[in-house]
Amino acid sequence: MNFGQPHVTTVYDPNILNGWEKRPYDWVSSLGIEQQLTQGVGLSATYYRTWYGNFFVTQNLATNPSEYSPYCITTPVDPRLPGGGNQQICGLYDLNPTGPDGQSLVGQVNNFVTSSSKFGNQYEVYNGVDLSIRARFVHGGWCRGV
Repeated sequence: MNFGQPHVTTVYDPNILNGWEKRPYDWVSSLGIEQQLTQGVGLSATYYRTWYGNFFVTQNLATNPSEYSPYCITTPVDPRLPGGGNQQICGLYDLNPTGPDGQSLVGQVNNFVTSSSKFGNQYEVYNGVDLSIRARFVHGGWCRGV
């Protein structure tokens, strides 16, 4: 019925479109120090911190949580996996093909994009340290090790 017709499947929450402190952000900071160890050899250390906020989520309003069924998968046997593998991973969900009324749920889309704060406290922080040694050769050139 909608073939060839405009069909909007994603709507944005007006609360994330206007106003201050609504868009996603990231803050980056770093602090570094360098020290000469001996003639021509130096050490540097830098600390980095990045944090992100105001995430967006997309919720499909055409389906509800009761229309999903849980399932498990079994990991392959592999010594690189915890416990050697062959374990159940559960807590995964799949959309049921039909709803309680017999209507097909597959392909039903009514996306609503809103702030992740409506679903919980989402955050992401990166902390890292970079250490390096830099040395100059006697007859020119330099070498850097990380």
